[in-house]
Amino acid sequence: MKLGFLTSCMPERLLEEIAAWAGANGYEALELAAWPTRGDRPFTASHVAVDAFDAREAERVRGTLAEHGLTLSARATAPWEMGWWRYRIPGLGEVDFRRYVDTLYAGGYEGVLSVEHEDPVWGGTPEKVEQGLELAHRTLRPLVVN
Repeated sequence: MKLGFLTSCMPERLLEEIAAWAGANGYEALELAAWPTRGDRPFTASHVAVDAFDAREAERVRGTLAEHGLTLSARATAPWEMGWWRYRIPGLGEVDFRRYVDTLYAGGYEGVLSVEHEDPVWGGTPEKVEQGLELAHRTLRPLVVN
């Protein structure tokens, strides 16, 4: 299993910058935000030109990820609406991630465990987003064996 995150938590950055940060901070995969408009909701972004995705864009994405030792885990195309709950960084909310990851392994899952960082406590500035991703990494890394 690999550890990754959804790029929408870094809307102000280019994919190349996100990939460099992710690779340098121990992540192994990225889920690329690719919705057409940013909207007015926090943590929305587009890091792939989905409306003009051609061979050149595919090569840019492939090359960027490969340069930083990353795998593409998925492409996210539409943000979810906020409900009565709020997002929390892994380790700070209600989910028992030890049990969650153990269940994934027990079921034979070998894909990517992707952090969808939309925790408002750890957002608002690029520095806080990075701190939130670092917290998620410290929580999940010991549980993910590759």
